[in-house]
Amino acid sequence: EKSSIIMVTCARCENPGSQRCSQCKSIYYCSSQCQKADWRQHKRACKLKAKQNEEKLQQQRQQQQQQQRQQRQQQQQQRQQRQSFPSSYEESYGQGLMDILQSNFHGMLGMSLEDSMSISAEYGRVYPYETAHIGVLREREISYRWTRLEEKQNKTNMASLEHIDFAGYECFLKRWGPNIGIMDPKHVLNFIQTPGRKMGDIYERRIQPRYDMFRYQTMRNTSIANQEYQFGRTYVGFGFVDLFQLAWGKYKDTLQERLTFYGYDSNQFTTLRSKMIYGIMKYFKEDEISTSSLLQIWFSSCWSRETEKAFRLVSQDALKNPDKYQLQSGDADIIRKWLGNKVSLNDAKSIFSRDIKPRDGLFEDIWSMKLSEDRVLFSRYLLTGIIFVDDSKVICGNPTMFYQEGKNRKMSEELFFKGIDLLATGFEEERKPHRTMYEFIISITEKIITGFRALIKIGNIECHLESKYIDATDLQFASRIRNLNPYGIDWSNIPDYMEPKEFIKFAKACSVDDTIHYLHFINWIQFVFGACHTDWVDQQRECIKKCQKLKRQVDMDVAKLKKDSAIMAFLDPDRKFNFPLNEINLYLSIMFRNRFEDWFLYDLETGRILNRHQSQMCDSAIAKFFDQSPTTFRSVFSFNDNIKL
Repeated sequence: EKSSIIMVTCARCENPGSQRCSQCKSIYYCSSQCQKADWRQHKRACKLKAKQNEEKLQQQRQQQQQQQRQQRQQQQQQRQQRQSFPSSYEESYGQGLMDILQSNFHGMLGMSLEDSMSISAEYGRVYPYETAHIGVLREREISYRWTRLEEKQNKTNMASLEHIDFAGYECFLKRWGPNIGIMDPKHVLNFIQTPGRKMGDIYERRIQPRYDMFRYQTMRNTSIANQEYQFGRTYVGFGFVDLFQLAWGKYKDTLQERLTFYGYDSNQFTTLRSKMIYGIMKYFKEDEISTSSLLQIWFSSCWSRETEKAFRLVSQDALKNPDKYQLQSGDADIIRKWLGNKVSLNDAKSIFSRDIKPRDGLFEDIWSMKLSEDRVLFSRYLLTGIIFVDDSKVICGNPTMFYQEGKNRKMSEELFFKGIDLLATGFEEERKPHRTMYEFIISITEKIITGFRALIKIGNIECHLESKYIDATDLQFASRIRNLNPYGIDWSNIPDYMEPKEFIKFAKACSVDDTIHYLHFINWIQFVFGACHTDWVDQQRECIKKCQKLKRQVDMDVAKLKKDSAIMAFLDPDRKFNFPLNEINLYLSIMFRNRFEDWFLYDLETGRILNRHQSQMCDSAIAKFFDQSPTTFRSVFSFNDNIKL
């Protein structure tokens, strides 16, 4: 299936043109006559650009060769580490795990598994000719049923569930690998085997993970906090990805004053997408670019004809008025490439779903839905990425979602629903009945975005967006943030990539007296001994006992959810399946996250833990719908002890 051609301006006469210069590939013409007429003026720049393109291509080849050499060296180092891995650790570690592998975790925790329905059959009745999609669902269904069968027969084997060898070096590397890097694993072994080592102890000699600024996101991959915003205040977002956190915020006070937001993200593709989306909300009326088209540009893998025209309209406006759209160096070139990047429907659908197929957990969430229609609709989204538009109306893929150049590459497994907090205020305040959960979420989102767009349009919310790498040593930039007088700073999970003392120093330099900081930790369990089930090989019964106690607390949260949450009318917690390993690790994360938070938010300068508070959340797996990391937790803190968080 082919999309319609997106036209750009002729370099000679400024009429729409689609013929690109074959040498420099940087400008377009409407006809051969215009190209010949412009050749004398364009010739010198063309040859220079063609030379630059060739040099760039050569540089990319060299970088690729260098990466291949580094990969071969790393593989050689891993082989050497494997050969030198101490057998004493492998014996004790592996033997303890073999006992765990024979345990029925769900049985020991009192978990039950209901009989599953046939989602592949349900999907096949609606889309009988999509045999490939039916096959993917059938594969997930077989995996799900097989795991249930092993549970019932008391033959649970976590290695078979996760396809990982849990004994010896492979298990050790998966558990502590991020802390080892290319170092000798003996440092971690010494930490583990130190006499008197206690659960909750933190491995501080870690290799700081490097943030990959070339991997870009097109949407948030963790659910947003239900953050409160006040008009007349200034807010800052580091690693903001998009404006979803603002859109879903709770707003206080009157509309007489303006709320100002400064957003910074390291990747230019990510930031530019948000600039375009903000531009639509600020400069175009609903009858010019509909909210449906806005949401398609933002979240959908495929577009309708109306949305394609809308994107062309806002792109041409941005190219003519770069200052109005806050364009930085290189932004205009990316917009032109988006306009010239024709993505077919088949390519968009297959690229979107390609990396999702192996992820059992994403499909397993669908089993908890009560309605067959919901199960089909959510499966359809996972398999195509089409959302906020009817399938029959799409004509092309979303070029802003799939275009990649050089080192830049889009993160896989990006889902609109990962950014949705099912317990957010917007759902609880909705009184209109909805037929399906899918319709409920779509309807609430459209309502939220429509209201948010209106606030931007009338000037009550103003956004300043910039592509900027956040470096904890850049105190000059911190001073610039401080001068904005920020009332709130959202750090996303950037602290995962900073040393605690560096982060505290940098955050303090960004703050004024009443600044409140918001962040969430994703990778924290890598550094806490006891936060993973493999750390309990010698205390397995104690581990189960503690998890049973925590499970009872979580079950109370679920009971309250059933009573109070509107979204729970569409979900059945008893159908929600979680692999035994993940279930145990979720409870262990609850056990030790306070310990990690206290360690990370310790101010060496004052010798005390900062004024902090963990955001309210439900730890039930049912509330972590399509969640990338169920062990993630949110934290709020301030350097001012007098502020009540």
